[in-house]
Amino acid sequence: MVQAHLVGQFLKEKYPLLEIVFVPISTLGDRVKHGAWDDEARGVFVKELEQALLDHQADIAVHSLKDVPFQLPKGLHLCSFLEREQPGDVVLTKSGDGLKKLPKGAIVGTSSMRRSVFLKKKYPHLLFRSIRGSVETRIKKMEVEKFDAIILAKAALLRLKLNLQGEDLSFDALPPAPSQGIIAIENRCTDRKINALLRSINDRTSHFCARAERKAMHLLGAGCRKPFSAHATLDGEVMRLNLAIADRSLTKIKKSTAYGEKVCQLSDCDKLASMAVKKLRKTFFF
Repeated sequence: MVQAHLVGQFLKEKYPLLEIVFVPISTLGDRVKHGAWDDEARGVFVKELEQALLDHQADIAVHSLKDVPFQLPKGLHLCSFLEREQPGDVVLTKSGDGLKKLPKGAIVGTSSMRRSVFLKKKYPHLLFRSIRGSVETRIKKMEVEKFDAIILAKAALLRLKLNLQGEDLSFDALPPAPSQGIIAIENRCTDRKINALLRSINDRTSHFCARAERKAMHLLGAGCRKPFSAHATLDGEVMRLNLAIADRSLTKIKKSTAYGEKVCQLSDCDKLASMAVKKLRKTFFF
């Protein structure tokens, strides 16, 4: 509910008289605390929210965008994107040391294939094991179970205002997941009044970067079971899009970068994503 209340705060600042009612909805991803799916398994955190929109039980749904599939149900769209929080990842360890200083065979908890594959390449002496649950649950599991470290999204720690000492992982060691750090708001396409409200709090940079990253993910078919990274930055009209993906053996990683000097509309983001994907496909099989 932290993200929903953040959206409510933005709307209240724009429209002080707006009445907002929060509707708690439990998703499959919230309910299942154990299991092997990746935390990039898109859909398990959004389906029930989307059904509430379709059933007119709610007017908007607030998502962590990295959980949202590329294809949305008919009649729904992503109308607004908040300013991006830090997109990287952070490691918390019992000892307070970074990953490099952990002993051989130390167990690192993460349910993300992207995190485990990319970090295994950088830190081959470590073991990566699945861990699920909320941020607070994962931290508690590290304290009481056989985990020497856990990997979390930096944005999650910041939004929860958890003042924890951890190691910020470089993008070279662990490139970000597509759309990580971006909150997106979904609603019914035909709700003109709601659309107008939501567009007033839309962050253009987040919107454009999300479009490029998600388009690249879609073109590569990398939404769930592939260790894949996409990270875009936008400076004025100049966009840079970095991609990284592991091969089928999960032992080799290929990266590509594409630049767009006149990114003025969403279709330009699509073109840049296609360009970056083509560069990957020329020299890499996955």
